[in-house]
Amino acid sequence: MKSTIFILGLIFYSTALFFIEQFWLLGTLLILNLIVLACVQQHSWRSLVTFLAKNCGFVLFVVLCNLWFAGIYLALLVGTRLGLAILATYTLTKQLSTQQLTQGTVNLLTPLTWLKIDTEKLALSIAVALTFNPLLMHEAHSIQNNLKLKGFRFSFYTMWRYPRVYIVGIMEQLFNYIENVEKALRLKGYD
Repeated sequence: MKSTIFILGLIFYSTALFFIEQFWLLGTLLILNLIVLACVQQHSWRSLVTFLAKNCGFVLFVVLCNLWFAGIYLALLVGTRLGLAILATYTLTKQLSTQQLTQGTVNLLTPLTWLKIDTEKLALSIAVALTFNPLLMHEAHSIQNNLKLKGFRFSFYTMWRYPRVYIVGIMEQLFNYIENVEKALRLKGYD
């Protein structure tokens, strides 16, 4: 039930962010987010900075598009809102495990059972998707390191010119994982 409340809170918080027009209120929310992160103590600040740095490109792209089409005020406002939503997502994912996220989503989707939608299969799909993302990232890093040892230089040009060198390894590992998950699910009785 805790996970359902957290996910519902994230949905309401993220939606409410985009109705706030004042920067001082957004700054207050940023301070509150940082206080919540400091109280949680289940993360390192280094992982937070890494997470924000990975998402900084997306936020910067959105800000530049808004700067080009809407002006500086709206660009900064949308960038601040998006940054706060990403920070709230980070806080939620550090608080809940994959199983808790899946169970919270299933609880939120319970009304769909009235429409004869099988939420258990939907939950299984969500759990597999949440589990595969870290696996694929790990495989991508290991393939990248293996190719570096073989003398392959990573740059935008080489990745554009020879995409099969990198993508074939990832796709092969992905299909192996999918096959293993399918076997495990069939052993457990899922079809």
